[in-house]
Amino acid sequence: MNKLKALSIGMLSLVSLFTQAQDLDPLSQNLEELENIEASISQLALDPIYINGVIHKLTKADFVPVYKTIYYDNPCLGAIRRFVGYKTSIPVIGDYGQNLVFELSGRSAKSMKLTASCGNFSGTDTGSKYVISKSMSTNQTCENMVLEFSVDDYQQSSTIDLNVLIAESF
Repeated sequence: MNKLKALSIGMLSLVSLFTQAQDLDPLSQNLEELENIEASISQLALDPIYINGVIHKLTKADFVPVYKTIYYDNPCLGAIRRFVGYKTSIPVIGDYGQNLVFELSGRSAKSMKLTASCGNFSGTDTGSKYVISKSMSTNQTCENMVLEFSVDDYQQSSTIDLNVLIAESF
């Protein structure tokens, strides 16, 4: 009888742990992580990109590491935070609806996916060497350049070097 009682107490404990794990709302926790990333990016205080200005040279220090919480069904594993990439945001000044040329180039120590966006502009490149070149009008929507690197293997890169230029086309 004692073994049966011990087994049922153990099962109740596991059910309790599982219920507690289920009560954690993954959406609200991921929202909190996103807010922490945005707060960290705002603390970087990068100089704005002026259209027709100088080339912005960014390094790994100009990016915030991004982590994602992964939830497992097994209550013993619970949730694990994993590295999924880097992100930064830079204000852009001077988009008056003119045709713009977006030139991004750089490299990293490991293969990653680079996604760049600013208003209606977006571009991607994958590998360890990056080139994004596009000419277009964003209809005055380019106010904030967002640069994101994403990884599939949860491994960080030792270096990131990226050049960013936004200019008017001739």
